[in-house]
Amino acid sequence: MNYKRMSFISGLVIFFGIVVLMITIITLSSKHIFFTNDYVLYVKFKDVTGLQDQSKVFMRGYRIGWTKEVQFLEDGVIVRIDIKKKYQIPDDSRFEVNTVSLLGEKAITITPGKSKTYLKPRTIVSGHNEDIMNKVKAILDQVNGSLEKGNLDQKVTQLSQTLETFHSILQKLDKKVAQLQLEDYNKSIRQMGDAGTVAKKVLTQTSDSLQITLNKFNHTMDSLGKLSSELHQIAQKINKGEGSAGKFVNDEKYIENLNTTLQELNTLLADLKKNPKKYINLSIF
Repeated sequence: MNYKRMSFISGLVIFFGIVVLMITIITLSSKHIFFTNDYVLYVKFKDVTGLQDQSKVFMRGYRIGWTKEVQFLEDGVIVRIDIKKKYQIPDDSRFEVNTVSLLGEKAITITPGKSKTYLKPRTIVSGHNEDIMNKVKAILDQVNGSLEKGNLDQKVTQLSQTLETFHSILQKLDKKVAQLQLEDYNKSIRQMGDAGTVAKKVLTQTSDSLQITLNKFNHTMDSLGKLSSELHQIAQKINKGEGSAGKFVNDEKYIENLNTTLQELNTLLADLKKNPKKYINLSIF
């Protein structure tokens, strides 16, 4: 009984271990073994160096699918890519083969366009291989071709001659610039000298006019000072009651007498107008 029980438990553990292993494998392989993708596209390249089955497909840096198979043609290859159902690709998008890791891993990168029309499933589109390694390889091929033709020495000689000519042109240009700068400096100095002379004349004339104005101002201030002193003396006399003005301001009795005199004078004038005969006696001889 114990043996059967242990066998059952061992079998159960092995079964669950296999299930966990399969789940792990499915997870590491991007979970697309048991799923079918309705959105399949075909991309035609001239060259797909380094690209393999199950290579990743990225759009804006995010993985949206993988490569499935490759068909060889006379003028290139067609790569099938399976894209997750929820993603759609605009029909003006750009497909490229690029290196996506330091280890040289290749992948297809999609740069989405701005079109509102999307690619239909199983559409064939053109792709580009813009990988930097291909560009370096092309440059190296050109260099190797030049070396094989034996014209490297000639190219170096031509380059040296070109550099010498360029150096001569720079020297002449430096001389021209130096002459131009000296002439500009001399002209600027002459203009500054003329401007200084004019400024000196203007300052001299302004100084003379200013001196005359200051003299007049000083004379006026002296006159005002004298007038202020005289007014101060008059004010002191009035305050002290000196003179008629002082009495008029300070002596109330003087003011009352003056008012009385004026009233009597007004009464006399009024009576004179009414009764002139009373004051004027005419006799005819």
